[in-house]
Amino acid sequence: MYERNKRHTVLGIGSYSYPFAAGQNKRFLPEKPLTALDLINKAVTHNVKVVQLADNLYLQNLTDGQLDAISCQAQQNGISLETGLRGILPDNLARHIYLSRRLGSRLLRCVIDASGYEPDVREICGAFTALLPALHETGITIGIENHDRFFAREFAEIIETVGDKHVGIVLDTVNSFSKEERPHEVLDILAPYAVCFHVKDYTIRRRTDAQGLVVTGTVAGEGRLNIPSMLDVLRERAPRDFSTILEFWMEPAETLAATLAKEEHWVAESIKYLRGLIPD
Repeated sequence: MYERNKRHTVLGIGSYSYPFAAGQNKRFLPEKPLTALDLINKAVTHNVKVVQLADNLYLQNLTDGQLDAISCQAQQNGISLETGLRGILPDNLARHIYLSRRLGSRLLRCVIDASGYEPDVREICGAFTALLPALHETGITIGIENHDRFFAREFAEIIETVGDKHVGIVLDTVNSFSKEERPHEVLDILAPYAVCFHVKDYTIRRRTDAQGLVVTGTVAGEGRLNIPSMLDVLRERAPRDFSTILEFWMEPAETLAATLAKEEHWVAESIKYLRGLIPD
């Protein structure tokens, strides 16, 4: 048992646990890409209790009837749903607040940027501040993912400026490599705001031509990421209980079938490892 004052986390999978099955890579496009219902069934198979339905499932295109079927499937299997969007334009935010409410999601993960849309910090703070009445009414929390363009301290500035418990951080372990920030450096700054943890293990290897390095994904527990240490810090410093969602930067195999099999194997082996750190 964890000490009473420590935060609790629940293990889950998301649509970015299965980017190839979801049809994200057009070179490896399945005949029938993964759906939200498929992902819930995979969660049942792997015995995890949280499913994060992110932007690569295009929830905004679903009807109310389809959303209700997803919600019903999750409830019947004791699974909590989380939602996700890309691009914090007002109409997109409003649509995903509605979707989240319909699905019973209490966490809406946000990637700030979208194609052709890269707001500055002031605009970002204004967008989330304007959203606070809707978040208070619905009980939904926005989780801003640390994604590529900003330093960790800029994400912290956004959270502090908005200054509301309904806006926090989805802490991704390796996204901030693009700003040359290491995982524990990002963790130290953003742990006090974390409402969700994207556990994404990685390795660094030299290119076969020796001209540079390649950062790529691994099965959780087989790479360089000190996952036990990161979970310890989050349990101590996160503002509340949080979900831990498995994600990958997986290189494809030679064929679609082999890639999908590899993806499923990575999920199974990663969950097996994470179960030792996150009891049921």
